[in-house]
Amino acid sequence: MVRGQWYEDEEAGLGGQFVDELRHIVRRIRELPSQFPEIGRGTRRALLKRFPYAIYFLLRGEADQRAALILAVLHHSGAARLFGRNALETKAERANSALAPTPAGSGRILSVHFRPRSPDP
Repeated sequence: MVRGQWYEDEEAGLGGQFVDELRHIVRRIRELPSQFPEIGRGTRRALLKRFPYAIYFLLRGEADQRAALILAVLHHSGAARLFGRNALETKAERANSALAPTPAGSGRILSVHFRPRSPDP
């Protein structure tokens, strides 16, 4: 995980804290994905509390067999540039049309894609 290493290089222990918080948010998505707001066309956003990152994901399947598909983990400053509202909605539409019905298992994470932002000079 590139960003975790960047934080670790900035301050000892900070990279681990970043990874721990990211894992905590992923657990929350697994447990109750509907607690996070929908930001457009089925895409939901979960914000990390201490770090300026958000996880963008879709919900798939029926209520009793719901699964989350993580589209991206993005730094707030890069989210609009890399995934403007229209681009994020287009990616969500492609994911919705390309995926087969989800397997049984509430909150199962199907895929994780990281797009770290490059460090500022």
